[in-house]
Amino acid sequence: MVAGEWVGALLEGAVPVAVGRLLSRHHMRMIASAIATAEANTSGEIRVSIVKRLGVVDRRRSFEEVAIREFLRLGMEKTSERTGVLIFIAVKEHRFHILGDEGIHVKVGQGAWDALARELAGRFHEAKYAEGLCETIARIGEILGKHFPRARIDKNELSNEVEIT
Repeated sequence: MVAGEWVGALLEGAVPVAVGRLLSRHHMRMIASAIATAEANTSGEIRVSIVKRLGVVDRRRSFEEVAIREFLRLGMEKTSERTGVLIFIAVKEHRFHILGDEGIHVKVGQGAWDALARELAGRFHEAKYAEGLCETIARIGEILGKHFPRARIDKNELSNEVEIT
């Protein structure tokens, strides 16, 4: 589990608040496709959730707590092997959090999440949001494939679509 920010290298207002301008419909399809491809070799489940702006109550909580609440809201803890990974993004706040369920985190370790967060933050600094997400999703798929290979009877337990609220 790791949080990241990309606000430091951006000029004020460089990231539009409207998610539609941050990620187009084409980008959303690219990300969903990247998730499907990443999950093809693993029993793990990957989700991307984007909020345009944190609510008043959520701004009083730690960002990790907000990400955990989103993880639970999406039902990611209900996967059969506890192998869900969430990339949670708060656009207005210029923050993201990569959260792996307990089944994954025990085997993968903090170092892998930290490296992924650095890479994703770098791509966000370059304003390459969709590309950065697709690359990060592919890397998560590789990591999950090593520790949780796809079973013959595996099924897709969670939607691959980007969640926007």
